[in-house]
Amino acid sequence: MNLPNRITFSRIILSAIFLIFFNIENYISLLIAFFIFIIAIFTDLYDGYIARKTGIITGFGKFFDPLADKILITVVFLSLIEKNILPSWFVALVLIREFLITGLRTIAAYKGISIAASKIAKTKTFFQFTLCFIGIIKHINSFIKINFLDTIFSKTFIFYFTIIVIIFTYLSAYDYIVTSKKILEVDF
Repeated sequence: MNLPNRITFSRIILSAIFLIFFNIENYISLLIAFFIFIIAIFTDLYDGYIARKTGIITGFGKFFDPLADKILITVVFLSLIEKNILPSWFVALVLIREFLITGLRTIAAYKGISIAASKIAKTKTFFQFTLCFIGIIKHINSFIKINFLDTIFSKTFIFYFTIIVIIFTYLSAYDYIVTSKKILEVDF
């Protein structure tokens, strides 16, 4: 396994480690979980950079990089439901899109076609990671009680941010479906 793929795979392992530390209810564990999340985000930036710079772009990397993102985001979103920071309907809508596009990518991979992430998909991922970041900070703040963080990351703010995330999530799904129409037409 080459270096970019190892970095991608490490994001999946970091997701599991994040889950463990995030669910230990003390301030130090939450800070460790937060830093694990930050490291995982940097692995997402770093693996693609190394792959492009060294020319080591593989089918594994093209498939597992977005899958590792989905695993990390799903782990954080589900954790934030449990902490009553994100609503379950929102996470369900995100997961529907993620399963749909993963299915589409699987069909394409089966046919030997690689579907690259579009700009809108990368924007969607940025907003999803940002919502994860906000939710983690909000939960940490339930232990440290900094008033201005509660004001900035209020339930209303998080609600409206989730709407923005849903919009980009489904715009990117639409983009994938439109650009992959030939793949879908053959199979349906």
